[in-house]
Formats: sequence, C-alpha cells, structure tokens
Amino acid sequence: MKIRLHKIRELALGIVMIFLISCTSALAENITQNTISTWEETFFNEMETFHITVEKRDAKTNDVLAGAIFGLYTEEDMKTADGTVAVAAGTLLETIVTDENGKASFTTKYPRGTYRVEEIKAPNGYKTANDQVISLKDDLKLIFYNKWSGGTITAIKKIPISSNYEPHGAETFIFHLSGMDNMGNEHNYYKSVTLSEECSKSVDGNYYVLSATFDELVLGTYTLSEIETIRYGVQSIQEISANGIAVEKNVTFEITLNNLEGSATFINEKVVWDDYSHTDCVVNIISE
Repeated sequence: MKIRLHKIRELALGIVMIFLISCTSALAENITQNTISTWEETFFNEMETFHITVEKRDAKTNDVLAGAIFGLYTEEDMKTADGTVAVAAGTLLETIVTDENGKASFTTKYPRGTYRVEEIKAPNGYKTANDQVISLKDDLKLIFYNKWSGGTITAIKKIPISSNYEPHGAETFIFHLSGMDNMGNEHNYYKSVTLSEECSKSVDGNYYVLSATFDELVLGTYTLSEIETIRYGVQSIQEISANGIAVEKNVTFEITLNNLEGSATFINEKVVWDDYSHTDCVVNIISE
C-alpha cells in the first residue's frame, strides 16, 4: 500500500493535520466489499510560536538604556479556523521593561501574525520611540533608538496689572540661563518674553503672567537670572521648584535623571515712572 502524507502549513487556530491514504489500483481490484474497513484518526498540529526580544539604545551615543517599558499589541484580529475572533486587534498581550543591558524579552512565545510593539514609557529624559509593526514568522529582535529630550527650566514672570505699562510701550524681558553639564561643558541660553494686553492673567486677576522655557538641557547645574530692564525691577523670586535654590536675584537648579524639571517665578514691579520711555528719540545738534 502506498501512503501519501500531506501536511498543511501555517494552520489557523484549531486546524488539524490531514493524512490521505490510498492504495494501488492492482491491490484495489483484489479487495472485495466484505474486506473493506474504515479507519479514522485525528492528528493535531502543534502551532509554531516565536520569541520577540527588544533592545533599547541612545540614538546619538548608541549607549544601552534601562527602564524602558514596552507593550506588545495585536495589529489585526486573531481568528480560529471557523473565522471566530479569538483576540481582537489592538489587544495588549504583554508588557516588559528593559534591564541594565538595555534588553528585554516577551516571556510568551507567539504564533505567526501581525503585531505592534509600542514603547509605553521611555527612560527618564528621553522621548518615546516610534512604534514598530512586525510580521512574525521567526524569532525576532527589535532595536529601538531614543532621542534625548533632556531637562527643562521654566522662567515665569508676574507683573502687577496696576503697573499700567501702556504709556511706555510693551516691555521685553530677557532671561539668561548659564551652567555646566556633568561632562564639564559650559552652556549659555537666552529667552525673551514681551508684556502686552494679550498676556495671560493670574487666577486672582492681579498679575500679567508670562513664561519662557529652556528645554533639551543636558544633566548638570544651571543658574537662571533676569537681565535688568529700564523700568521694571525684580522684587522677589517665588514658587521655586524643589531642585532650585535662590541666591539674591538668581536661582540655581540641579538637573538630574530623577529631577528633570525646574521652575521659578520672578515678581516684577515698575520702578521708573518718568515721562520718557525706552522707545523715545533724542536729537542732538552739534554746533561748530
């Protein structure tokens, strides 16, 4: 008897292996109706499954990064043999966290299909990487590169509405941020804000509120100060974040991985009320 074995690959959930048994025509002629017997057996195919591993690195330095959280999602419906949806598209299957070597593996092996790996939370100071959609056909290793988002320091300015700035024009204030990162490199940045009627107002309605944010700061120590203007003086510095210390009219911040954000509020008051403004012109006549 000649036996032919047919195996169906890439079976859907619940499909079985099928064996076809046939005999030669000569043998069939010698088999009478009384000798024919029927034999049935069901063979289940073990579904192929695969491992997915991720690796996390700095986009600039290629250093490995720990603490990134990744999620594995179904990108499309997973169906059984009869078309029933077993797992809907967009279902979160598992989450993992990268170790000190920047690596992590999903503990479950998954069958063939289309999946999406998403970075749910990036390591401190980094922007989340783009999702990766994968067609799983073998064990797979994915590498995610992250850009440094850095620390931020926000300078907030409050000016009493009673200061009545209109007679002297819209004043522009300049903040200076200077510092040194942990590698010993010096940094200097400038940001400006301009007082106008469109400025936000405080909840109590007593102040104009302006703000400027310095971002993408490298870890290190920075000092925030305000450059003096003609008519407004810094009266006090308030609402300083926990990583900042005020010294006279400056605030020094420590930007670390555990504390990436700093802020301080500069309270200004008008100190010069004369009839001239910083936009006035003076014409000088030089005589012989």
